[in-house]
Amino acid sequence: MMQWVMAATLVCGLSVFTACSLDDNPTNPSVEPQNGLVTLPSGVVGEDYSIVKGEYVQTPEGPVLYVVRETVKVAFDGNDVYIAGLSGWYEDGFIKGTIDESGTAVFPSGQLIAIDGENEFYLNGVTRLTEEEKDEGKTESIIDIRFSYDAATRTLQLLDNNIIVESDAPGSMDHYAFVSYVKLTPGIRQEPSKVTPPEGIETQQWYVRASNDDGAVIGTVGVVQDGQDLYLQGLFPQMPSAWVKGTINGNKAVFPTGQFLGMSNDKEIYIQGQLENDEEGDIEFYYDAGNDRFIAMQDVILSEGILESFIDYYSNLVISREPNNPTAVEPPADLQTEEYDLSAYDYDLENNAIDYEGKFSNFLKIGFDGQDVYIKRLCESYREGWVKGTLSADGKTITIPANQYVGTIRSSTFTDEYYVTAIDSKGAMTDLVFDYDAVQGVLSTNQVIYYNTRPELFSPFPDPIAQVVISKKSEVAATPVAPSIDMSRTQHDYQMTANIPLVGTNGAWLMSDKTYYIIWIEKNGQAHPYTFTTARYDDLTADMTEIPYSFNSDTTFVERGNNIFIHETAEEVDTWTKVGVQTIYRGGGEEHKSSISWITPNFEIPDLE
Repeated sequence: MMQWVMAATLVCGLSVFTACSLDDNPTNPSVEPQNGLVTLPSGVVGEDYSIVKGEYVQTPEGPVLYVVRETVKVAFDGNDVYIAGLSGWYEDGFIKGTIDESGTAVFPSGQLIAIDGENEFYLNGVTRLTEEEKDEGKTESIIDIRFSYDAATRTLQLLDNNIIVESDAPGSMDHYAFVSYVKLTPGIRQEPSKVTPPEGIETQQWYVRASNDDGAVIGTVGVVQDGQDLYLQGLFPQMPSAWVKGTINGNKAVFPTGQFLGMSNDKEIYIQGQLENDEEGDIEFYYDAGNDRFIAMQDVILSEGILESFIDYYSNLVISREPNNPTAVEPPADLQTEEYDLSAYDYDLENNAIDYEGKFSNFLKIGFDGQDVYIKRLCESYREGWVKGTLSADGKTITIPANQYVGTIRSSTFTDEYYVTAIDSKGAMTDLVFDYDAVQGVLSTNQVIYYNTRPELFSPFPDPIAQVVISKKSEVAATPVAPSIDMSRTQHDYQMTANIPLVGTNGAWLMSDKTYYIIWIEKNGQAHPYTFTTARYDDLTADMTEIPYSFNSDTTFVERGNNIFIHETAEEVDTWTKVGVQTIYRGGGEEHKSSISWITPNFEIPDLE
């Protein structure tokens, strides 16, 4: 899934001091302490201001939000400005600044904001570095605290490169608390009003389909349309009665981001749109009038508090009048298939050009059932999926409908749907058509094959393929070309990468279901095949020494052997002087083995923190 970093006012308390990114630093001698506590001039009165923005703190236990308070005091006396409440501990302590000609309110560092017994507390400004600046070796330094000031709205916003730290010495970065991303707005924050649709208009129940961390989301949502105004109720199940309002114009519907949905556990709940650059933005839908459905153009976020914490999200959100759940192709149970080889070139999406240095190959299963043609593995990203095409009456072409659904992959962090399509000269999705030579057993196309990720809109991933030729394999005896192997250490175990070419030394294609491989280990000067046992590999149902080429399991054999995870201790693996891989082929009624390809492990121990 995506990374979602929200912003909110924070205090980094003593208990999470080590989580803050500031350098420990002794008192900066260039910063002189102010003479006593700041007090308001006679006749000047502080008014209530709301803090509306800040940020998270990363702690060893994960991200934690420390809210200072919702209200501070701000006072103006000519160009002088006073703020109380920026301290995480002493909300009555004022600091004083001056608004200069550029409209910047400058507060000198080192101002005393509290005296508690024998202890004194100060507010200091510190530079806030970007990740790029940190990578360049730059370090934080003491600076004045600077706010931009908008005279028209009387708002103050801490400059992006500023952090306010609370310390027990002027000019110190050794802090008790810090605040950043602060914006101050006049007035006490009031609970916002909730959206309600006009009375007397019937609420229709439409269907929702989306993805989140739990996989596919399927449900219903209330829909009310009043002219160009569009209302949705219960988009997220956490707030089933809440409404949001947007406007529809032609094929575009827009819902302003940040709409208030209601209160939950004393927290304000909002809905937001997340743009591709992770910034907040309005929620835009494409309206597909032909199918009566709305297709979200970005992720939709449910958040707790004003830009505070993420609760839930939807990707690939579709709202339709009728159910709109993709159905995977299921071939007939008695379908007879044969194995084919696919060869192609990668297609560079960025430059819209064939990458002739990127050769792509794959093996497919194809079966004919009258005029119906079933192809397995045309989508490399979902290898178990089928597509269905139609053989033309003259037997010379096979047509696969545009954007045919292949399948969905779900994990703990993402949900990806896959579709296969071609596009026309105007960029619209169109049928994929293969020329078919039944005598030679060859399918070919000049179209680019795209792997799409959306049911209605064109959103390709990963790179497509071009100049595709699919040829039926003939089973003949062959000695396999030698495979290759690599091995590296992960934080938890060891990972092998085995490349098993499906080709013989005579140039013949190997049949995948007659191809196997063995992992070899050299230990104490003796070489022997490695056995994957059920005692050590709990995702296996039987001990395995010969691994079928296409075998996959949950955690050991991933991506057809391209990733093999070895669950052995470092003490055991350190005794392996070599590791190797060998291919076995039992095609054409004969058995032939490749030579063993060996490597010497040389592990760089990763950072395990």
